[in-house]
Amino acid sequence: SGNPSSSLAANANGMTDDEVRAEMDVPAVEATRSYRAWLVLEDGREFTYNQRYVKGREGHDWLLKKNIWRRMRYRRMNKRMVERMKAETGIMSPSPV
Repeated sequence: SGNPSSSLAANANGMTDDEVRAEMDVPAVEATRSYRAWLVLEDGREFTYNQRYVKGREGHDWLLKKNIWRRMRYRRMNKRMVERMKAETGIMSPSPV
């Protein structure tokens, strides 16, 4: 999966590839529209998801999964934080009309 030292070096969010691998919800990542679109591309075709990936290029499948997971993780964490803040302040979600 790319550079051998990549599992040792921390990435932008401070996690190593091994830590990301251990935490990643792989079925959720693979079920995304983006990843499913990537799967059906022919080798050599470009795919853009925040950056360009080339289908069939070594390491690009992992890089895309990692990027999708980073976004999913951020959204999940934010959702939990908002729910916690609502609970702490007593703010309720508006009721449907």
